[in-house]
Amino acid sequence: MRFDLTTLRLFVSVIDHGSIAKAAEQEHIVPSAVSKRLSDLEMQLGIPLLTRQHGGGVATPAGEALAQHARDVIHALDRIPGALNTAASDDPSMLRVWANATATVAYLLDDLNVFLSRHPQTKIRLEERHSMPTIDAVADGSVDLGVIGFFQPWDRLQVRPYR
Repeated sequence: MRFDLTTLRLFVSVIDHGSIAKAAEQEHIVPSAVSKRLSDLEMQLGIPLLTRQHGGGVATPAGEALAQHARDVIHALDRIPGALNTAASDDPSMLRVWANATATVAYLLDDLNVFLSRHPQTKIRLEERHSMPTIDAVADGSVDLGVIGFFQPWDRLQVRPYR
């Protein structure tokens, strides 16, 4: 399933403002377009995300879950410019991490945030990549840590279970 970032931002804005009209105003888009995007998202997912009320909506349990994941993704994407600036400086405190999409969305962002709170001097450059290129990048030293799927590259790398 592919998610449209603009629609996810609009969805989170509706949840945060409790109003389609307020979210539309904040995001500089007409309310009917916001409502259409949200309806299309619900249709694509096959589940209701909002209980609609006059001018707004309240998140369903599925909507709350999506909003939390969408916030995580949005925050991660918002950190990209800073991460690129840091990467460009060749900072020795930079930890280069590649991970598959499942690990990134399900666990890794939260785990990295905990790590960063304990090690604030460290910077992390996280990229979402498929497992095979990640194995190669760790093996050749261009990446410090890789989170992969069920591949077992025991012959080239030290592998530890994660989650």
